Amino acid sequence: MSGGTRTRRQQNPPFLVRSAFLRMTPVSEVSRPPRLGRIALGVGIASLATIPLMLVLAPIGGLFGWRPPIAYELAFGGVLLLMPLLAISAVAMGHITVRRNKADGSAKMALAIGYAVLGLTVLVIGLWFVWELAMTR
Repeated sequence: MSGGTRTRRQQNPPFLVRSAFLRMTPVSEVSRPPRLGRIALGVGIASLATIPLMLVLAPIGGLFGWRPPIAYELAFGGVLLLMPLLAISAVAMGHITVRRNKADGSAKMALAIGYAVLGLTVLVIGLWFVWELAMTR
C-alpha cells in the first residue's frame, strides 16, 4: 500500500454506504400529514374574512367626514390589498397540496374559497371601472 493509514478494504468497502438522512422506503400519499391543506384552508378563510372587515371599515370612514385620517386610509388599503394576496396564496397552496395528496379535502375547499374570492375581486374591480367610466361622461 502506498502511504496512508487506511487499508485497501477501508478505501473500497464491499457494501453500499447510504446516508442516515435518506429514507429507503417510499412514503405513500395517504400517510403524509395534511398540514399544508389545512394552512391553505385557513388562508382562504382569512381572505374571505377580509370582505366583512371592509364592509365594517367603509361606514367608519364616513364618520370622519370628507378626508379621513392617514391611519384609516392605510388600514383600509391594507385590507383591500390583503384580500387578493391571501386568495392567491390559498390557491397556490391548494394546488401544491392537491398535487402532493389527492385525498386532502381541505385543499380542495381552499381552492374553491380562493377562486371564489378572486372572482369576487375581479367582479368588484370591473364594476368599479364601469362606474368610473359612467360617472365621468
